[in-house]
Amino acid sequence: MTFKVSGFIKKLSLSRRPNPAEGPSHRDFVARPILRADHSREFSWKNENVLILGQETGLHDLAKGISALGASVSFRFLMQLQELYQLPLEQYSTIIMTDRSDGQQCDVIDVGGILRRADSNLRLVWASKQFKLSAVATTADGRFCDVQLALPASPSHLELFLRSPLR
Repeated sequence: MTFKVSGFIKKLSLSRRPNPAEGPSHRDFVARPILRADHSREFSWKNENVLILGQETGLHDLAKGISALGASVSFRFLMQLQELYQLPLEQYSTIIMTDRSDGQQCDVIDVGGILRRADSNLRLVWASKQFKLSAVATTADGRFCDVQLALPASPSHLELFLRSPLR
């Protein structure tokens, strides 16, 4: 038994071959918006959506300063670690977290680890009055944060660390 390809099918398959200069056909391609960090652009607080997790008093002054420079700032207080899974992380570019909130049952290392696994592009800042100096976090910190920010801090102080290559 032999199979013959009909002339019609042969013409159909040979009639349209893409020109190598054209490249592949994108007829069935569905574009999806993807937000990528652009390290070449100038840092501006106007481009930042900041979530502050905690209620430490030093964070309120920092939030006011950041907001005055054009950032969108939101506050959340987590009573339980499970509440973290309900946060709309895609809305935020930077999360500032603290370990000094009364009534908060969450460990900052656990919170940072969950956030890092959920979205590796988030900038995570651990802010505390316990730090003597601010610093870019190292691999010894388990990478649950990018910056360790000593409070009180100004927006320009934090901006210096956010401009530096974090990863």
